[in-house]
Amino acid sequence: MIELTEEQRRNLNQESPPRVVNPQTQERFVLIREDIYEIMRKIVAPLNRNWDNPQDDEPIEKK
Repeated sequence: MIELTEEQRRNLNQESPPRVVNPQTQERFVLIREDIYEIMRKIVAPLNRNWDNPQDDEPIEKK
């Protein structure tokens, strides 16, 4: 887990939700509180069933 510096913690209140960028890769992230993340995860969990199941790809590859 990464701990925020005092300056970073103060900056969290400037934008909602806070957005950060990795300066090396230019990847962008949106930070959300852990309790909100857990709620969102429960909401989308039913949508992820068999998402990475290789058996789901089989009918597509046979066409």
